[in-house]
Amino acid sequence: MDEVVTMLALAVFIMSSPPAVVCVTNLQEPCISVFRQALQSDHCMVRIKCLQTLLSIFQHPCRRVATPYIQGLSPIVIEHLYVAASTKDTLTETQVAVVVEEMKVVESLVQLADETHKFTLLKILVPIMVSYLLEVTAVPSSSRALKTLHEYALQRLIKIGPQHPESFRSIMSSSSQLKSRLSEAVKHSQQNTMQANQDKMQTTFSQAAVPTIKLKMDFSNFTR
Repeated sequence: MDEVVTMLALAVFIMSSPPAVVCVTNLQEPCISVFRQALQSDHCMVRIKCLQTLLSIFQHPCRRVATPYIQGLSPIVIEHLYVAASTKDTLTETQVAVVVEEMKVVESLVQLADETHKFTLLKILVPIMVSYLLEVTAVPSSSRALKTLHEYALQRLIKIGPQHPESFRSIMSSSSQLKSRLSEAVKHSQQNTMQANQDKMQTTFSQAAVPTIKLKMDFSNFTR
């Protein structure tokens, strides 16, 4: 797609050119506009490529280069995450792939931010991720897309908690609903893991009980 080629070319330009060049307003604003349009594209693959490209730009070693892109584009990404939370029951697998990339982008912003802004971003990201979790009773009957979204959000929440313990604890304690939903999802996941391990062990024992060497000669008619 032309949009993808354009974005990749811009990314190479932004990442490899001197800050004095890429930070010129007459160049910077049109570049941001290209990515803004891609984020709002009707084509999921364009949005995915855009998010993957922005992930690199947001992590540019020169904050002077990265900051205008973060300030101009991250609100759109966060808005999309809120929309996905309110319409998650209708999401397709491709749309879920977009949401996963959006979560990756916001999580990268948490890592880049100072302590004050980390907490602000986590207060946005963590509740959104929890909203993607399925009710335990709904998991078996849910679509593959929703199960994928649920599992990704759950695994990231399990990682984020130990990485930012104080902020995570504060966010969870501010809402009993958040805490309850996450706890139920974690418990359900642990039970499934235990059951899968037990099934695997049972299969292994069953296979071990079957003789692995069979005699080729038939002795059924042997008599003294």
